Amino acid sequence: MSTLNQNFQLANRVVIGNGVFGPQSRIEEKCRDLDGDTGFLSRQTVPSTEVDGFGGSKGCFADYEYGSINYTTSTGAYAISSEIYFKWISIGGSKS
Repeated sequence: MSTLNQNFQLANRVVIGNGVFGPQSRIEEKCRDLDGDTGFLSRQTVPSTEVDGFGGSKGCFADYEYGSINYTTSTGAYAISSEIYFKWISIGGSKS
């Protein structure tokens, strides 16, 4: 893991009770809120991955059969599942 990713993980963790709750955990929590593998996104196909966002922000995402869950410190975790999302993926997603 790069130093940048390690710094991102450390900077975006908040302590809840006796545990640590980081960005990947926020995606996992959102997935559980959406009924996990039996929900509308279905099963996870790409594990949580940290990415650079717009304006130098940091975030992470996880892809599922029928969409994605994304997280940034400014937006929190949110699910995307639509025809626009599928078109974006078909032309290379974040790599296009």
